[in-house]
Amino acid sequence: MKYHRQVAAMHMANDDEAEEGLIDEEPTTVRPEPTGPPPRTFLERSWALQHRIERRWESIGRGRIARVLRMARKPEADEFRQSAVIVLVGIAVIGGIGFFIYLLMSTLLKVMIPA
Repeated sequence: MKYHRQVAAMHMANDDEAEEGLIDEEPTTVRPEPTGPPPRTFLERSWALQHRIERRWESIGRGRIARVLRMARKPEADEFRQSAVIVLVGIAVIGGIGFFIYLLMSTLLKVMIPA
């Protein structure tokens, strides 16, 4: 099965990246779920569980997650550096807030409970 990937309006460095490409998608085989009475033996229950797991695993390639993974690309050095700086600033801010709460609580405890 072939389809055209539509690239959203992004600011890309190369015009080559913005071109639409053809992607070959492997046909997925859907295994029929066992029908009949509910499984009773351990082996029947384990096979039923195996079928449920495989059905969920096969559906991963057809949803929003698959589209995101197909559109994903390796970030350039500047993009990676910018993301790393943003994450580090976020960690520092959350750590600072936690430390401020610790100082506030320790001061309040000293005032409320005299030693």
